[in-house]
Amino acid sequence: MKRCIICFLLLMCIAVNFTGCGSKKLNQDTPNKENDSKKMDFYTTDEDCFAIETQYGILEYPKKWKEKIKTEIVEADPYTVKFICITSARDIPLFDLNYGGGEGFLLGTIPKDSKKIPVYLNSFAIDKTTMSEEEYSTCRAMSEDVNVIISRLIEKNGMILSGNNQTPELSEDNNEVFSIKTKYGNLFYPKKWKELVKIEIVDKPIYTVKFSTKTSTEELKLFDLTFNGGDGYHLGSMNFDGNDVTISINDYTLSKDKLNEEEYYNCCAMQENVNVILEHLVKDYGFTFS
Repeated sequence: MKRCIICFLLLMCIAVNFTGCGSKKLNQDTPNKENDSKKMDFYTTDEDCFAIETQYGILEYPKKWKEKIKTEIVEADPYTVKFICITSARDIPLFDLNYGGGEGFLLGTIPKDSKKIPVYLNSFAIDKTTMSEEEYSTCRAMSEDVNVIISRLIEKNGMILSGNNQTPELSEDNNEVFSIKTKYGNLFYPKKWKELVKIEIVDKPIYTVKFSTKTSTEELKLFDLTFNGGDGYHLGSMNFDGNDVTISINDYTLSKDKLNEEEYYNCCAMQENVNVILEHLVKDYGFTFS
């Protein structure tokens, strides 16, 4: 069964720079050659963790979840570490870490054998109706604690975040793109969706680029990008023609009941591929995440 990625959760990895449960900020005035060389400002945690051995180093995840989490390693292309919550009804996929490619939000790169390996976070929707309130809260907390893994990867494995002005090369899957001309420069979106996606630009009251698609039953909204305003989730900012431009996102919930399996998968992937747009904005216009 194909599972949809929540757009908001894809941005969660950036939150490691400024938030975290039980977290403590590194003191920038404290001498630390490793941190200075990366020029990073991130939060670390004092969580008691257990180790998960992988081909690309040790992952550390909070020990309090050890009896509730199941991990699976898929030694394929891409190399994948799956995190799954064990509930009374069934196992609930929380998130995958994909190394070298695959689906998900590009977190950054880690060094391995003189190479920089891109790491992707693929987060999954949690269906509240299939479990108790307590189990749902637990799954949410366990999903959010991917931030602990990320912070330890930065601290101990030399990971460089893509949103920290250190941009890894775009993955090969994202190289085939087409251009969307806007008032604030060109947006680049995967060419494979060109025949399926509908793009509408609204100039007022807030400059908005709307992404939608036509399904067998309806026209479905995917996400909107708003520039210099709007009530969506604030992504970050860039400088265009000497002016600061802020960008926010409104994403829309997909109802699996109204879509066939192929449509549902495509819509999820099309939502996820907002990350291709963001990667190009970082590369082309110096976009930085908030």
